[in-house]
Amino acid sequence: MDAQFLLAEIYERGLRGERDMAEAVRWYGVAAAQGHLTSQLRLAGLYYAGREVERDLFKAATWYGEAAEAGHARAQYNYALMLHRGQGVAQDTAKAAAWYEKAAEAGIADAQRNFGLLLARGDGVAKNPVKALTWLEIAAANKAPVPDVVLNALTKDLTDGQRQAARQAAAGWLRKNPVK
Repeated sequence: MDAQFLLAEIYERGLRGERDMAEAVRWYGVAAAQGHLTSQLRLAGLYYAGREVERDLFKAATWYGEAAEAGHARAQYNYALMLHRGQGVAQDTAKAAAWYEKAAEAGIADAQRNFGLLLARGDGVAKNPVKALTWLEIAAANKAPVPDVVLNALTKDLTDGQRQAARQAAAGWLRKNPVK
C-alpha cells in the first residue's frame, strides 16, 4: 500500500517527469481500496475540491466515510459536513451529529461548534442546552468561531446551576484535552 501511495505521489508531483493526475488518482485508488488512510484522504480531498480531477461529491463522501470509519478525526468532521449538507450523500442530520460528536471528542474545534449548535437546536439529536453550552464553550476555547447570539440565547434560558454545570464540564474536558 505504501508503495502504491508513493507511486501516486510521484505521478501527482511530477517527480519523474510530467505530472499525470490520471495515474496519480488511479494509484491513490488502488491504495485507498486496500485501506491506506492517507490515500483515502487524498482522494476525498481531490474529488471534493475538483482540483485537477472532475469534482465528484459522491466519491469524496465515500472516501471521507472510509477514513472516518478508520478513526481519522478530520475525515469524521468532513464526512459529517457532507452528511449535514447532503453533499454527495443523502442529507442525514442524525448521522452528521454522530460523526460531529466523534470528531468533537477527538478535538476538532469546528466539529465541537457544529455539534453544540445541533444540540442547541435539537437538530438530529435530542435538544440539550446544557450539553450544547458545554460543547460551544469547548469550541470557543479551541478558537472555533461561536456566534455570541447563540451563546447569549443559550445562557439566558439556563438556570445558574445549569450554566455552572456546563462550564464545569467544559473545563473538565479542556483539562483532559488541553488546547493545542
